Order: sequence, then C-alpha cells, then structure tokens
Amino acid sequence: MAGVHQISLVKVESLRKRMFREGTWTRHVQMKHAARSMRFMAAPGGRGPYHEQVSDYEDAEYLGNITIGTPEQQFRVILDTGSANLWVPDKTCGQNKDGCDSGLCSIPLMTQILLPELCPYLCPNPNCCSGGGGANPCDGKSKFDSDLSKTFVKDGRRWSIQYGTGSAAGFLGQDTVRFGSPGTNQLVVPGTVFGQATSLAPFFAGQPIDGILGLAFKSIAVDGVTPPFLKAVDDGLVDQPVFTVFLEHVGDEQNVPGGVYTYGGIDEKNCGEVIAYEPLSATTYWQFKMKGVKSGTYSQQKTWQVISDTGTSLIAAPLAVAQSIASKAGGKFGFIHESIRQLMLRKYGDELWQEVLTRSGFENGKENIVNHYYSDSDTYLLVDSVATLTKMTREQVWEMYGCFLIEYTMEIGWDELVRSMSPNLKGFLDNLDSLHYFIDHVVYKANLRGPSFRCEENPDGSLTLHYFTGRPGLYPIVKGVLREVARRVFNIDINLTITGRTQRSVQMATGERIEEHTLQESRHPSNETLSDVGVFAATENFGQALRLNAADFCNALPYHVIMDEHCHLIQTGRELAPQIPFDFDNICNFINAVFVLQVKTSPTDMRKQREQAERLEDGNGSIASTAFHQGHHLKLKGQMMLLSDSKSLIYLCSPYVTSIPELMQYGMRLTAMPLHDATRDLILLNQQRLTDVEVNLQLEANNEQLEILAKDLDAEKRKTERILRDMLPSSVASQLMSGEHIEAREYEHATVMFSDVPNFQSVLSNSQPKDIVQMLNDLFHRFDRLVLMHKVFKVETVGDSYLTVGGIPEQLAEHAEIICHVAIGMLWEARAVFEPVTKKSINVRIGIHSGPLVAGVVALCMPRYCLFGETVSMASSIEMNGLPGKIHCSEKTYKYAMQTGRFDFTSRGRILIKGKGEMETYLLVRSTKKSVWEIVDRERDVQKNSIDGYEELETGMSFAAQQHTIVRPLATQTSKTCSIS
Repeated sequence: MAGVHQISLVKVESLRKRMFREGTWTRHVQMKHAARSMRFMAAPGGRGPYHEQVSDYEDAEYLGNITIGTPEQQFRVILDTGSANLWVPDKTCGQNKDGCDSGLCSIPLMTQILLPELCPYLCPNPNCCSGGGGANPCDGKSKFDSDLSKTFVKDGRRWSIQYGTGSAAGFLGQDTVRFGSPGTNQLVVPGTVFGQATSLAPFFAGQPIDGILGLAFKSIAVDGVTPPFLKAVDDGLVDQPVFTVFLEHVGDEQNVPGGVYTYGGIDEKNCGEVIAYEPLSATTYWQFKMKGVKSGTYSQQKTWQVISDTGTSLIAAPLAVAQSIASKAGGKFGFIHESIRQLMLRKYGDELWQEVLTRSGFENGKENIVNHYYSDSDTYLLVDSVATLTKMTREQVWEMYGCFLIEYTMEIGWDELVRSMSPNLKGFLDNLDSLHYFIDHVVYKANLRGPSFRCEENPDGSLTLHYFTGRPGLYPIVKGVLREVARRVFNIDINLTITGRTQRSVQMATGERIEEHTLQESRHPSNETLSDVGVFAATENFGQALRLNAADFCNALPYHVIMDEHCHLIQTGRELAPQIPFDFDNICNFINAVFVLQVKTSPTDMRKQREQAERLEDGNGSIASTAFHQGHHLKLKGQMMLLSDSKSLIYLCSPYVTSIPELMQYGMRLTAMPLHDATRDLILLNQQRLTDVEVNLQLEANNEQLEILAKDLDAEKRKTERILRDMLPSSVASQLMSGEHIEAREYEHATVMFSDVPNFQSVLSNSQPKDIVQMLNDLFHRFDRLVLMHKVFKVETVGDSYLTVGGIPEQLAEHAEIICHVAIGMLWEARAVFEPVTKKSINVRIGIHSGPLVAGVVALCMPRYCLFGETVSMASSIEMNGLPGKIHCSEKTYKYAMQTGRFDFTSRGRILIKGKGEMETYLLVRSTKKSVWEIVDRERDVQKNSIDGYEELETGMSFAAQQHTIVRPLATQTSKTCSIS
C-alpha cells in the first residue's frame, strides 16, 4: 500500500573529529599517504597513469536505520544521495581471502613483516593482512545472516564498489528491505537486490556505520541493480516519487537526533510553505544548476553544476567562491601558514615541521598555499601542534611568531614600506591600520577581518597601545611585532607590559561578535620619550602654520566632514550631503583607522539625471530611468583627525573608487577629483592592472577550456577505438587506426560457422517485436561471450543468423577444433534462452565448413570485415540443410577437427547440396578432449550434473531429434555474408 514514511536520523561524531580526540589522526594520515606513495611506485611500467593526490576528511556524520530480512535484522547506514547501491556486512565479513595472491597483497615481506600497519591501506582486501595489520574493518558491525531470513533469495553475482574514501566487496543477495527502525512507520520494499560485503576498506574500521544506502539513480549503480527507493517507486509503494532530506545542525553534540528523511512526500514541517523546484541536469547523481551563492555579506551570481550529496557534511566549491565565503566567516589568509612554516623550518628543522603537519592533519604542501583561505580552527590547530611539540605555551608560540613575522615580512620585499611608514614608533603604530587596509584591499584584495590599533602618548613619555580584535587570544603576536619593529626599524629596545584586557559584544553588519580590547604599555629602558626616539623627519619644521579660510578649505577638500563631540556635522566639503550618524567615543577609539562612509542620498550627479528624466516624454522615459538605476551610492575613504580643541573631528577623504567602471557606476568623471588627489593616479594604475588581470584570466580560461577539450577528444577517441575493435579483429583495427592501408588477404585454411533459429518465422509471427529483440539480444550476448572466450571472430549477425570464423586474421592450426568447441557451447547456452510465447528453450542449428577464403575490410565510412569465397557459401548451405539442435559439419571440417582435437562424430551420409551435388557430412556429438563445463566456463553441480555435461546436452536435443523435419525451406534462405563470391 502506498504511503508517506518518515525516518529519523542520528548525528554522530565524524571519523576525523574522533581521531583528533583520540590522538590517532596523525598515524592514520601517515599510513594513508605512505600507502598511496607505495601504490604509485608499484604501478607497472613506471609511467602513467598520472595521479593527483587529493584529501578526504572522513566527515560522514548523519546516519539512519534500516532492516533487512524476515525476521528483521537492523543496520545503521549512511543515507547517501551520492551513490546508488545498498550494502551491509555479510556474516562472513573479514574471513574471505579473495585477491590475497595478487598485487601488493601478495608481498608478505612488505605487508606482514616490515610494514604490517600499511597492509590494510595497500591491499584492497584487508582480510589478507596479518601480523598487526590494524583493526579489522568488519569488527563491531552488525552483519547480515541470510540463513536467518525466510525471504532471502540468493543472487550469487560478485560485487564491489569504490567510494572516494574507501571500498567494499562481496556478493549480491535479494531480500526485503525496510527503511527505519522496527516498530516505526517503515517503508517496506520486498525483493531488493543489495550487496553482502565480505571485505571492507580501512576507512570503515571503527566507524559507527554498518553500511551505505544509495539514493541516487540506477545509471550509476554497480551491476545495474535498482536502488531501493527507486524500486519502491516502481512498485507503487509510495504516494509520490519524492523524498525529502532535512539535516539538522546540532553543533558538536553527538548521537543526538540530526534530522529526518521523508519518503513519498514533502516534509511540510521542516521545509516550510515555499518550495522551489529545479530540473535535474542528468539522472545520475542529484545534479542541478545553481545560479548564485550568498553567505553573509558575500554573494555571487553565476551558474554552476552542483551535486546534493548527503553522504558528506562538507561543502565543496570553486576556489574563488570558497575563499570569499571563508573570508567572510573569518578564514585566515595562507600567508600566515607560510610564515609559520618558515619560522619552524629555520628554528627547528624540517623533521619537526613534518610532525606538526601530521599532528594537525595537513598534507605536506597543502598547508601553506598563499592564495588560499584557511579557517581559524585550522590555524589554531597548527599553532597548538607547534606548542605541544616544542613544549611551549600557545602565548609563547604566538609571541615568537610575532617577532619572526616582522623579520620574514622585511625579507620578502616589504622592508622599504615598513621603514618609510613613520619617523618614530608612535607614528608607526598610528599607521598600522592603514598598512593593514592597503595590504588587504589593494595588494591581495582579500577582504580579511583584521584588527585595529590606536596609540596614546603618556605624560611620562611611554606609549599605550590599544589593540582591538575579533579573535581573542592573539595579543602576544602584537607584543612580538612591536618589540621587533622597535629593534629593527628604530634601533631601540623597549619594555612591554599588558596593562588591561577586556572583551565586549559588538554588533557588526555581519552579525554580533566578541571583540577583545588589549592595552599594552611600551616604555624605553632609560625612560626617554618614545615619540622623540627614532630617525629624523624628512622635512624641517618652520614653526609657522599656513592657514585657509573655511570657503577655500571646502573648495580645496570637496570630500570632507567635520563633526563635534556629539557627532553633529559642523562642516562638509562642497560635494557632500550631510548626516552621518556616529558615536564620538568610538571614532576616537579608532582614530587611526581608515574610515569608509557611504552617503544615504542618491549617487553624485543622479539628481541631474532624475531631473532630465522628468523632462523627457513618456516614450523616452525608460531610457533615463535605466541610466538612473545603474548608479550606486557613493562611498568615501579617508582619515579621521581630532582637532586641537579635542571636541571636534575632521574627516579628510576621497571617493572610494579604484577603477574606471566603479567611477562610472557612481555617475562621476575624473574631473570631479581634485588635481592633487592621488586617487586619480590610483584609478588609472588600477585600470591597467585590471586589464592585465583580465587578459591573464582569459588566457587561463582558454587553457582550461583547451585542456577540457583535449580530455573530451581523448575520451571520444578511446570510444571510437573501442567501437572499431568491436567491429573488426583487433589486429586489423590497430592497422586501420594507425592509418595503414589494409589489403584483402587470402587464407588457405579457415573454418566458417553459421547458426540460426530454425523456427524463427513462427516465433516472429506470434510474438511482440520487443520480445523478439530481447530474446535475440540474450541469445547473442551468450554467443558473444563464447566467441571472446575462445578467441574466434564474429563476422556479423543478420536477423537470427550468427556468422563466426576461426583461423583468421591470425592463422591457427586448430581452427576447426576451436569452432567445434564453440558450436557445442552455443547449443548449451541456447537452452537458457526461451521463446517469448511458448516459454520453451531455443534449439539452434549449426553448419560448419572448412577451406580457403578471402577476408578484408570493405568501405571507409562504416568499415566491415567481410568474408568471400566458396567456403562461406558452402557453410551457409550446410547450415540450411542441418537439423535443429544439431551441429552439421562437412567432411573437410571433420578431417581438420580430428587432426588436432578428439571428437565423436556420427555420419549423416551423403546429402544433396544445391549447386554442389551430393556430399558426405557428419553430426558432431561430443568432444572427448573438453567437457561442456570447460567449454562454456560454468561451474558444475556435483550433486546433479554428469561429469562431462554431454548427457544433459543430449537430453536437451531430444526435441530436435524428433522434429528434424522442421527445417526452413531452402528457397526462403538468403545469404548470411556481406558478399557472395
């Protein structure tokens, strides 16, 4: 009965988090990387395929319950939309030894004596490992016992599946699968084909999961089995062909409810009233087009192909998008990691750094990508690992890093900028915010969330530094930076003291955050005034100030505002509109920061556009309206300064534009900028830089496109080659692909075999076309297997006729023997195919003749390998005069077969062959050299079958022996070859 079924999920601790907690992650990563390297080294030939190392984070966290069998056996599985197979461990899991005698599994010295820990990572079947090869991945898991289930049906096919993080292998079975725990509103799906795993990859060792239930489409299912939910849809067991996934975020809590799956309907409780629908791009994964992404203040409109995968709790995205989201979420720029790496290499050496990487879970080379964003937790984990291995506190590590940061920064080309910032230490600290802003927004354009600094001069000559940050605990970095700057740039040693440290909650545009305020007092050892200690100023102070009246000042600085201590505007530049709400104390706290303000009214010059739009007629109004809406609100960038009365602030600013397109968006032109304003030069220089960047990006995009096209072309070439090898003999196909001209070739000795279904016309008239196609497809599929197994060549199929040849293009002395064995196999395999209406086994008749022939490739557009000569025509005639269920051979074939093989033939006497007169022919009965089981490569049931299988074959021929008169009339036969000599 159809219905809607809801299954609760549980959220568990991911493998990575658990290994971090238990301290085993380091060893796990070492083993994985070592095993990967050994597999690459063990690749045959020493060249290709080429591998790229990737990382997985063992991050499966959401699990659900299912049951299998009658009575029910319960399993905890990952409900995975990224795969399409259901499997659980079999009761024999961990016991079989399949594959132990091949590949790296067969090197006992390597996997069991020298490196036993590596064995589970090197060998696809961890059951082959011994001598301390780690935990058996099957241990501790619920295992399926088919003997306990009354509804189990054996399938028997071997089965294996490979995921990004591991693999499983075993055999297939069939039973009733129920979604959910016993006693709940279960979705019951009888007759589901599932995998019974006898071996698991090391990834599953210690995992709180028993198996995986795939919810993707049949097209990606291993062995083409129908996924359980799609079977429920096909069987009409659900109201709608829909399932809903709700995964609940519960922080770091473990083994708590983590969401719900709803099968057959919409989860109205958790989904809400508004549901958007997106068409799938392909019926493989749950893949669709995503037209944009938004995270906090970051958004981007673009089309991506994305996959919704419930088997992982991570989000994978293009590098640029991931970096932007990480930046808004507080991610750290990769420069920090690189400078930490340089510090450790110089102070402690590479060996300790490798220990830091493995302890913190980073792959070597992936921890210091400069243009990559790392989360704060990754950086803290790296620093904590350094602290543990060096036996230092985290604060000591951060202070050591602060000292080295100045040293490293000046080494890589920033020394001139650092030295040119100020003639004294106070000026340097006052300009730190500007330096941060320049590096962040101009050099890297990273939009990072940096700290802020404000420096005060005390009456005794010491300095008090106010340090504001949204990342508590990093104040030791500032201590190290300050001490090293004073020593390297100003040639003084200072004493630093933390005089205060407070935290407060601050409401930001992106939400509320905790901000730490640290006060650090800097004092000269000899109590000199620090603001006077340093290099000399670049210009002399003449002592007399130059003054401007208010009107000239407003004209000279058109973009400025002056406000009092209550943040009331008392003066603005002539290009600005008033009212910017501020708090006086806050501005004083951040007096050295770069302030970016945005006007509330329409963009500059928009008023003129609006007035122009109002004057236009209705027919042209849309044009002006469009131009108006393209403008943006003007942003200003500048510096706040406290005037001498300490009750007024002046804001010296310029329009915040960095490129000509931005200038146009604000409705401005370069002439709006004062001639002395450096923003003019910045815009022009940046325009050139943007042009260069655009050209480089286009070149990279073209390169990527060419690489994709090359890969696609290579894939299509391989497909074409595969099709060509299916159409032609392998050696002939190779010649054709290499551009060689293929001449027709004469063969002195070859054996040709025709086979058909003698009562095909009656079957055709009584059956549906699709049933006929299915019957022939099944029959020819079995014949193809025999042809490939015995290394003969299938020339073509026409209707129910099947033409095969042995001894060409590679000449074989035993060509007749091989074809006779294939013929015996065809009789046997045909018994397993049934007529659509009568459900009786098919009897084929077979004719074989040996002799000389000519073979070659005909046509260029659709090349075919064709046979010519009397031998082909004679084989066709012998087949047409044959009996259903019998193998009819000419005298030449009989003689050739007996030269190299051992067969039992029965003489049929002399029969009349049209155009050839009377000929001696024979019926092939059996081979005394090979049993039927060897010929067809099937297992013999020792309890039921005879030793050689010919008794069963003869029994199956009894119908044919009685119905030997049912032969297709000669007049209705047509040639089965592509040409007749």
